[in-house]
Amino acid sequence: MSLIAACSNSVGIALIFISIFWKIGDFPDLYGMIFSGHVDEARRDLTEYITNITGLAFMLSCMMSVSSSSNVIMQVPLQAPVMERELASKMYSPTAYFIGCFMSTLIVQFIHPVILFTGMFFCIGIDTSFQNYCWVMAYAQISNFLFCGQGYLLGILVTDENDVKLVNLLFLLTWTTGTGILCNLSTANWFVRGLSHVSPGRYNTEGFVRCLTRQVPDLNLNETLPLPVSQQDILKQFEFTWGEEYCLYALIIWFFALFAMSLIAINLKYRKF
Repeated sequence: MSLIAACSNSVGIALIFISIFWKIGDFPDLYGMIFSGHVDEARRDLTEYITNITGLAFMLSCMMSVSSSSNVIMQVPLQAPVMERELASKMYSPTAYFIGCFMSTLIVQFIHPVILFTGMFFCIGIDTSFQNYCWVMAYAQISNFLFCGQGYLLGILVTDENDVKLVNLLFLLTWTTGTGILCNLSTANWFVRGLSHVSPGRYNTEGFVRCLTRQVPDLNLNETLPLPVSQQDILKQFEFTWGEEYCLYALIIWFFALFAMSLIAINLKYRKF
């Protein structure tokens, strides 16, 4: 039933995203507007395009972090009484319990990004090449697994149902601050810029922005239209300069770090068993 519910939920969310962001990646005809004398309209459409496409990337990043961590955060607290009884009976070790639960959760969680991002990919007007699809899916899945790790770690450390949700929300809001969308990193203070170097939300958002703007042509209109008119200009405007591979490797490191911390935490917490 959980698998059917996960699939149904993913299909519903995909349909909502498609209805909101249908063909949002189609680049406006700036040449036609400028040559016909509508420079102000070209400037407005370009600004609107950049706002929409970066907003979609930010929304996807936030959705993956919230849904993935929230779906698993209560598994350890809710199963703690049964787990303690079975650990006391020497049925398994804390390590075996955690790895079994974590891996089984990832199997179910794996389905959500596949359905969501595959359904959206061909409907929002972005580059539909196989390479771009692989990049989108890579960022979606690794962020999905990463925040599952965050949910498990917090669920182990904080057993109270209400407290653990608040702590998870605090972490999510902290990571969101350093994404580069809420606060532009080129003008941000030292704290936000420092946070952006460790925030998984930053790595994920930059990766999605790169995937969603791959189809943007290099129009080289800087003298006529003083706004970013290529993918690199858009990325530079938000200080997204780390590259696709760097961001993906950083997310992978975060995933293994959270997995290791969760493994250590559950063994320390239940070491008496």
